[in-house]
Amino acid sequence: MNTYLAVAPVLGSVLTMVLGLVGLSKPAFFMRICGLAPASSLGTLEIRAIFGGCLLTLGAVCLLTAAPAAYLTAGLLWLASASVKLVFMRIDKVPLRALLAGLAGDLPVGLLMLSGFWICSQNG
Repeated sequence: MNTYLAVAPVLGSVLTMVLGLVGLSKPAFFMRICGLAPASSLGTLEIRAIFGGCLLTLGAVCLLTAAPAAYLTAGLLWLASASVKLVFMRIDKVPLRALLAGLAGDLPVGLLMLSGFWICSQNG
């Protein structure tokens, strides 16, 4: 197997975990990118939980288990996020330019994670 290809799912997992750590430690980063403004400290806590805890756990499970189902789930979650943004941007009247930062993360990381499904399925 191509060494570069074998690194792809690890890179996807690490990027997911790094984004999770950013979400935990700097929730304002995600709030700014997503245009969120929590009304209270509870809102900030929820941002930490979703963008921090969920992403950190998602990446860690993929990295630690190397399970095809974990990589498939992670890849589909990232790509679903991108798909929902693209489908509903017209309904919600959000310009594409405003979505670029999110899509720049969702699409490549989703594809990296799906590569893990394919690679782990071939090796298992």
